[in-house]
Amino acid sequence: MTVMLAKPTEKQVQVEIRAMKAAGKRINATPASAKAFLLKHGFITKAGKLHPRYR
Repeated sequence: MTVMLAKPTEKQVQVEIRAMKAAGKRINATPASAKAFLLKHGFITKAGKLHPRYR
């Protein structure tokens, strides 16, 4: 089995960085949206406590 990884260009890296920053701003826009993200992805429980997996 052969695995080939392509090295991204500087432009591709910058596009990815901009996309990540935009997503972060969208998620952190309000406390409710941040909590919804953390809950959806299993970082916190419905009660708002840190999931046992991350303690």
